[in-house]
Amino acid sequence: MFNRPFLKNKKATSIMYDAVLFVVMVSLSGVILVPALQNNISVESSIKKHQEHTADETLNTLLVSRADKFEYNLLDSLLNSLVGNIFEGNDIYESISDWLLGHEQLHKTYANLIAENLGCQFSLLSNDFDKELEKSIKNFLKDYLGDKYGFRFTAVWRPINNIKLGEIEIGEPPDSQDCFVSQAYISMPYNSTQSFEKATGLSASSDDLLSIQRAEVRLNIWQIRG
Repeated sequence: MFNRPFLKNKKATSIMYDAVLFVVMVSLSGVILVPALQNNISVESSIKKHQEHTADETLNTLLVSRADKFEYNLLDSLLNSLVGNIFEGNDIYESISDWLLGHEQLHKTYANLIAENLGCQFSLLSNDFDKELEKSIKNFLKDYLGDKYGFRFTAVWRPINNIKLGEIEIGEPPDSQDCFVSQAYISMPYNSTQSFEKATGLSASSDDLLSIQRAEVRLNIWQIRG
């Protein structure tokens, strides 16, 4: 077969030019597209960091904020179940029950109120306390986050053998996968196994002390789209 020199082979030269041009076009596309892709990744990363920061900031702000005036009635649900509707709407009855059973918590932080609530849920005294605290926390988070975020707040106290003695749940579990979680621990009003046993009537060992002294709080937030 007759072989011509490569430079004089017009067909081969054309293929070489096409290949070089292709490589140059691919390189130029990379130069143009890579910064744009990197920018998109950087923007998404910044948004996620901001939302993670928002979750942490919201939970921390809630825990250290003070409920200037917080009221609840001891044995509220039990008393109502006993007297039924006999005194419903009676101003004198409501005034007396508020005077005898009402508790007003002034200038306590939400961390204090949450801990106190978790620490007394094993008794019959906390029903109205539960409702008023959940309502107050829900209103705080709504005001703080606005309409931009959905949220779910939980607090759990498991002092012995992973047994749950106190729990607060506010908000529905999130449907979104893009959910950001902040977690913290708060101090419970029991600083020893003896004080815990005296208050609850339950036995505890020294291994339970850390679980007795603290409870876990968690806040999930997610962005509401549309």
